[in-house]
Amino acid sequence: MLQKRTAWAAGTLTALFMASSALAAQGAEDATSSAFGISATGPVTIEPTPAVTSSDEKKQRSVATVAAPAGSISAQALNAKATQDTSSSSVVDLQVQAAQLTASAVRAECSDGEGTASIANVQLAGETLDASPPPNTEISVPGGGTLVLNKQTENADGSLTVTAVHLVVEGTQTIEVASATCGQPVGETTPPPPPGDGGETPQPPPADAPRPTPVPGHLPVTH
Repeated sequence: MLQKRTAWAAGTLTALFMASSALAAQGAEDATSSAFGISATGPVTIEPTPAVTSSDEKKQRSVATVAAPAGSISAQALNAKATQDTSSSSVVDLQVQAAQLTASAVRAECSDGEGTASIANVQLAGETLDASPPPNTEISVPGGGTLVLNKQTENADGSLTVTAVHLVVEGTQTIEVASATCGQPVGETTPPPPPGDGGETPQPPPADAPRPTPVPGHLPVTH
């Protein structure tokens, strides 16, 4: 009986360990990061440029210049790179005419589920803004609109998106500059120890009760 219980406990621990390892491996395969330099939706449309996505090795893309018609939106030296759980993006010489927004350099970084943003020499309608703004710093745009610096959004899959500049002008034009998305580091959950590592042994199911043993004897006879 002791040998059966020991074998059952060892088998259970081995199964739990293998299942946890498989889940951790699956999480590693599913983890992805992404980044892009600039995008715009509304009357002026710019597809995310340059854009990268990675679930393993480093991916990187660069574009020299992005300019919308009549120079309404422009940026130079755009870069985006991503690995499994780290991403970053940057642009220089940003100009958005409709909001009178300019910046000499814009950068967003996301690593292991944490993000930062920096915006050098940023001005809105001639007013100088904080170069290292706290997350989700919201500013009203003269003439109508909203500017969010260091916008940080937790996504449904547990990943984090950091967008250095998120601008909405007059409710119709949206512009995002330097955006990076990354997931939590994989493998943080500690699987149960394998058999023999000092882990707590699950209790086996109760054993069958032993059969009663007949006891010889005589019962008194009553008349």
